[in-house]
Amino acid sequence: MKNAFIISVFFALLCLQSCSIKDQVAAEAKRLDSVSIILNSKLQELNKCDTALLERATTKFTNYSTFIENNITDTITKEEANSLQQFYQSGKNLKAFSVNYKSLRSRTSLVSDQIKKLQSDVEKGSISKKDFLSNFENEVSAASQLISLTSNELKNNLNSVQDFKNSLLPVESLIKSRNNGQLPEAIKDKVEL
Repeated sequence: MKNAFIISVFFALLCLQSCSIKDQVAAEAKRLDSVSIILNSKLQELNKCDTALLERATTKFTNYSTFIENNITDTITKEEANSLQQFYQSGKNLKAFSVNYKSLRSRTSLVSDQIKKLQSDVEKGSISKKDFLSNFENEVSAASQLISLTSNELKNNLNSVQDFKNSLLPVESLIKSRNNGQLPEAIKDKVEL
């Protein structure tokens, strides 16, 4: 009788432990779902970026900076120097974002897909608790870093676009004063390769 009682208590504890493991996995799966939602919202924000504006701004930056480097060699005023500094800094930031944008989108899509796969494995019960928790920590960490990085990049891009717009008028005035009232245009190469 005593042995039967001990065995039944043992099985009861085993069932309770099994339930707590399932509860823990379920709680972590809910957290994973929340992280996935935030990550997907950041991906949507990235997709909403005005890439046409970004391309026009980087093209204008390239054209104007080439003209400035080749044609403005004399002394300029402090205001012109400040405008040029803002122009160069914001233009370089826009070019960097243009490169980072593609990487951020592909990385965000990859991490999002990995989270969906992990969620699917949990729902199907095809992953052990140990493997789930290990993968869970990796995915949450990667997603958190990516969410933070994406937020910073989007904020910096917005600031750079505004700084670039603010610097354009004085920089264009400087260029026009050195180029017979004209702004430089990209020279189209007529030679076919």
